[in-house]
Amino acid sequence: MSWYEFLASDVPMNDVENPRVQWISLREALERGKPVPEWVRESIDLDKAGTVLWFESEEDLHEIEITKIDRHMYTDEAGIFPHVDLPYFSSLEWRYTEERAARLIDYIREHLSKASVVELWGYWDGFETDKSKSRRREITADALTPEYLASLRVENPYDYDCIVIRP
Repeated sequence: MSWYEFLASDVPMNDVENPRVQWISLREALERGKPVPEWVRESIDLDKAGTVLWFESEEDLHEIEITKIDRHMYTDEAGIFPHVDLPYFSSLEWRYTEERAARLIDYIREHLSKASVVELWGYWDGFETDKSKSRRREITADALTPEYLASLRVENPYDYDCIVIRP
């Protein structure tokens, strides 16, 4: 069971890469002082790009990443996608902090300068949801706060949550 979040909109959303992680070669990892076992060095090309995921701290892995997705390429065990009428989807990977939530709000507000709606969905994947216990809330972009975003995560794995954000 995994918590999953995605954005949906009537206009394609820009991707956001995590600036704190890099895919580097084994040689670069060695040059940065990362110990790499001998058997790994002997079995993988040291100069092959994209072999090692580099980050300074585990917390760096949880920065905001937004990536366009094709809803037809994902399994939808929870049955969420049929409830979304918008044509464009992007996955949202992050761990909540107030600072990140403020950056996500800035991203949403910027997107709403050219779109009429953004939906932020959250659900526990791996369970069929009970639609009768799920929430769908509406808010304006100006009223959206980090605290409001913190309320997205539902505890019951059979529920889902959607925040509809309009300009």
